[in-house]
Amino acid sequence: MRDWARTVARYEKDSVHQRTVELPDGTLRFQSETTLDLELRQMRIRECFLVSRNNAEISNVSDFVMRCWTLEEIRERLVTAGFDESGVYLSYGERDSVWSDRLVLVACRRSV
Repeated sequence: MRDWARTVARYEKDSVHQRTVELPDGTLRFQSETTLDLELRQMRIRECFLVSRNNAEISNVSDFVMRCWTLEEIRERLVTAGFDESGVYLSYGERDSVWSDRLVLVACRRSV
């Protein structure tokens, strides 16, 4: 999931991300633009994909919303749902700053 405080820090610095990938027979261009809804703690994201091949272009645009959380909110929900936390990690193990706003929680269902 996304940690709210680190998500704000990340996207206030740079809300637009672009990447170009050369394909065997063309080019893929990706762009995402993220705006933050501070009141609802949401990310509003627009992703655009453009594939150029054989003098033709195909594009796709997607808009979606992601809710971000605090560690305290997640812990509260885990307890309420009958889980015990067994680990908290700030990434999936990568050292890349792309994952700097991630929050990974491992939990087990409480035995009855």
